[in-house]
Amino acid sequence: MNSRLDQTQDNAVLTEIKNLQSDFAELKSRQSIARSLVTRAYNVQTGNAFDLSAYSVPANTLHSFFITVTGDGSQPQPYGIQYSQVYNGGTDAGHRLSDYQQIDATGTYYSWLPSPPSPLAGPNKMSWTIAVQAGSSGASVYIKIRTMMTCKGASISLSY
Repeated sequence: MNSRLDQTQDNAVLTEIKNLQSDFAELKSRQSIARSLVTRAYNVQTGNAFDLSAYSVPANTLHSFFITVTGDGSQPQPYGIQYSQVYNGGTDAGHRLSDYQQIDATGTYYSWLPSPPSPLAGPNKMSWTIAVQAGSSGASVYIKIRTMMTCKGASISLSY
């Protein structure tokens, strides 16, 4: 013989299962997102092994490098992030400066930031500044520009 308490627990479980089935059916019936609405990311870089080689920064000075990437015109205001590689004194892994402003053995480090509005930035462009602070023995800087953007890049320039 079933008691009312047993039936109440059974009903609660059945009610929860029915609610889950209803939620699942609703999720299955929703429209999928069109591919055109999904943001895509494009790696943008030059074919050069390094875009800047052995640039000398005097001891205990800060030097800025300006990167500008012009988009392919498919977006009026592309968005992106740079993840360039910066080296000091050589181009092997032991000479790569950290992405987290870690000071190397010579006291040199670098940081980057989006460039403020300037002639370098504008419609169809993104720009960034890489700043290298040389240690007491100076720095010999190598840079490989790499970015990830919401459109393909048409051109990359580096000024310093």
